[in-house]
Amino acid sequence: MAVIAETGGSCLDPECTVTGGVEDDARDRYRDLKLNFMDLLRTKAEKGSASSGDSLAKLEILDKIAWDKNERWKIEDNELLPLQNPPKKEGLVLMTEKDEEGNVIELIDLLTEAVTLYPAEQYALIFCGHGGGPQWGFGEDERNDDDMIISADLCRMMPVIRELLGGKKLAFIGYNSCRMSHIEAVTAWAKGARTMIAAEGDEEGIGWMRSKTIETLLAACHGFDTKLTDSAFDKKILPILLDKIYVGLDKHEGLVLTSINLDENIVDGFKNAFNRFCRCLAVRMREAPGQMYRLLAGIRDKSQKIDEYSVDLGLWARNLAASEYLRADKVFISNYEALAKSIREMIIRLYASPEVFSRDISGISLFFPNTDSTTDNSNLEKYLFSHRVSHRDGFKTWPFHGYVIGLARPGTDEEAQDFCPEYDYLKDGYWELAALYNAMREAARLMEDNENSVDEIYDKIKQELFIYGKSYLLSESDARKLATELLNVTDGVFEQDLVVRYYTRR
Repeated sequence: MAVIAETGGSCLDPECTVTGGVEDDARDRYRDLKLNFMDLLRTKAEKGSASSGDSLAKLEILDKIAWDKNERWKIEDNELLPLQNPPKKEGLVLMTEKDEEGNVIELIDLLTEAVTLYPAEQYALIFCGHGGGPQWGFGEDERNDDDMIISADLCRMMPVIRELLGGKKLAFIGYNSCRMSHIEAVTAWAKGARTMIAAEGDEEGIGWMRSKTIETLLAACHGFDTKLTDSAFDKKILPILLDKIYVGLDKHEGLVLTSINLDENIVDGFKNAFNRFCRCLAVRMREAPGQMYRLLAGIRDKSQKIDEYSVDLGLWARNLAASEYLRADKVFISNYEALAKSIREMIIRLYASPEVFSRDISGISLFFPNTDSTTDNSNLEKYLFSHRVSHRDGFKTWPFHGYVIGLARPGTDEEAQDFCPEYDYLKDGYWELAALYNAMREAARLMEDNENSVDEIYDKIKQELFIYGKSYLLSESDARKLATELLNVTDGVFEQDLVVRYYTRR
């Protein structure tokens, strides 16, 4: 078993970006911190109960790793061996830079070298870095204006990754990053990996990837006397790996760790069920926009939140099905049950901190912000268009290059398109629901901020639907009727309570 790692290329100063120009200051700060940290570790190793020689040897190995350049290593017992070839670009390496086809250059280069030097029966890939969920992606790159790799980037790269692996899928993809267990990541990796292991919650406890994965794989593969086929790995090695990973997780609060089966038939079943579920909600919302907006917003706030932008999909859907407004709707309940079943089929193993999360949490998150957010990058429309391509700048994404920088607001329905076909089910179902929901939310904000006419509220509703490429959802007469109703309601159309049986915390 060969363990290949790439290190380096980070900055300690948040100002230290490509455009920041403060490399010298960041280097000096890092040197001082590193010297103090290494001295402290040496002191502890010399006083500890473990072998001082072994501890100091490991510290010397860590001391090899540079902070200001990217390096590649083969990891062996008490040794780091440099790979034959350094990264293609010496010095400053942008971890999120893409080529003309939209492939993340450094990731493709690392995979190419690893597969070339160490061809194998099975491959696995582990990402370590900040996780930002479905909107931001993972691996914040301070050297590239804080850009990240979003799931749509991975969708685009799957054919290239599969070709590098000789047509095989990765045995598993692991995220040592928070908030990466979401429907977009599941969709992205379904064509490139057989299993995904990721945290739905925050940072607590995600060090499982570093502390247990490699040593467990080594132990499980040691003495393995049959060919390591896909089936052999999935049925014999993977269960041992998951057993070890999930041991002791009850010590971590705020953690939802999910192991997901990425069999394409199972994922396609989920996508179809999710699409039907969302379209059913969208139909109800067209029939009664005000009531459905209050219901969706209320349940979004009272269901277990993963963060201010996302909800646990399974629990959010269950709370909708339990609401007085929807539980008598046989069509909706049928769609909910199909969605719940499809989620259960995907989940191999799940851990949720009992002190924080409901036992009914599903382990898969959905981006569904409710109110005006605290950041510029959280609007549903920016999220839904985070997969657009900028022909001027190559492949840029809205989360970090939105209305203020880089990309203009789409001008036609045709421009409001996702260029990853894997996400078509989001456009067909979720985008309809999100378009209607966001139109109501923006109308509410308009009403709260100013004295507005029916025409102004009508224009706002139609504009929001147009942005999503969903102008057809409300006819002109229906949109004007809705604007008139909203303007004439004075008892808080957006604050009225509905009776809901919420399943939240224990």
